[in-house]
Amino acid sequence: MTTPFVLFPAIAGFPLGVLRQLGVTTAAQIYLVVSVFAVAGVSIIGIFENRFYVLFAEQSIWKYFRIPFFLLNYLLATVFFIPPYLSIPDQGLALEQVYKKLPPDLPTWITREPIFVLATDFTYPFTSILIMVLFIIGENLLFIFGIAFNTKCMARKMTLSKATLRMQRKFLNAIHVQMYTPLLILGVPLIYIALSIYFSFHNQAANNICFLFISFHGLTSTIVMLLIHKSYREVCISIFCYHPIRKTTPVVESRRQSFVTYVIPHHN
Repeated sequence: MTTPFVLFPAIAGFPLGVLRQLGVTTAAQIYLVVSVFAVAGVSIIGIFENRFYVLFAEQSIWKYFRIPFFLLNYLLATVFFIPPYLSIPDQGLALEQVYKKLPPDLPTWITREPIFVLATDFTYPFTSILIMVLFIIGENLLFIFGIAFNTKCMARKMTLSKATLRMQRKFLNAIHVQMYTPLLILGVPLIYIALSIYFSFHNQAANNICFLFISFHGLTSTIVMLLIHKSYREVCISIFCYHPIRKTTPVVESRRQSFVTYVIPHHN
């Protein structure tokens, strides 16, 4: 829907996606992209919270607070970027400052594009994003700690069987992999972007590669989920793959009953 072409170290760029062709403003596209990433972070919280709730909190007071908790989280994910959005500078003056940060020999196909400057000072967007990231990571760690702590307590009290505990640990490890894989994919380009801004270093090829990596985080997360969760993998295989089903049908032959196995084609 949108393909950002960002000119780091300047907090500026222009979109190349479908939304631009539909007339959606660059400012609105930036707000949408940032909010979508925040909502994705809240959905990761939901994975851990659901496991914590099902295992340990169904009969606790938490069942009354979980819905308001998520409503508040999703609300924050959609409004946290309002301060930078409302602080967008005058584009004429801002572009003058941006061109001072960028090489003078920029290609003409870049300079003739409608470059949009989100901020001349990185403080507002950086602070808003950092607060939301810490908020999401903190809540994830809280539920992870709650699951691990309660699992250990049950193991000491022997209220869960060894097989159940083993399954819970296996599931928790799988969730860790599912969570940390996209964080790693996002973390590497974000570190480069931060260093690029801090040292005022411009390399457009590196900028584009960073956003290419970021765009793959959804696909990578889906592949990892299918690899580590057997139930999801089996459902996808049953939907997209053709398998003959062996069905046993009773047949009467010459005074005795026998069972003949037929292979009946079946589409799932």
